[in-house]
Amino acid sequence: MIFGYRYPAGAFVDDGQNGTDDLFEDPRNPSGRPGSRAPHLVVTHGGAPVSTIDLFADRWVLISGRDGNGWSDCVRRSSAARALGVVWHGIQPAGDLEDVANRFSTAYGVGTDSAVLIRPDGFIAWRHVTAADGARALDDALERLWIRTAVNTGGHIQ
Repeated sequence: MIFGYRYPAGAFVDDGQNGTDDLFEDPRNPSGRPGSRAPHLVVTHGGAPVSTIDLFADRWVLISGRDGNGWSDCVRRSSAARALGVVWHGIQPAGDLEDVANRFSTAYGVGTDSAVLIRPDGFIAWRHVTAADGARALDDALERLWIRTAVNTGGHIQ
């Protein structure tokens, strides 16, 4: 297993903040950039400590910051999110996860009202700054990802 690998292109939506084209980044200092592996954080979910990696296993997940209460509604309103079965989690008080070490925003490179979409393989597919236009932006991102995934897999979409 190689830690810190980052896809230079493919099934993710570049947010224009990708910086260098390096294929690796220090996993102890993650960027949260689309195309990189979702950083591991210990959060509390349902009263028990859990790794964010376990929350992302084998499903599309949208995770939002502590001021991102609008993102759960964005997932419900998004036809593409419903079609892919996207699951929403948010950092408290907006959501159901307690960020024990208060590292979410830094590790994922986002603000408190932002959200990050994680692919079923644990890589970051997309991130967005605010929920104000979130439903439309989420639909647009999922449509772009859907098309790229369908092309790359011969029409098979997870």
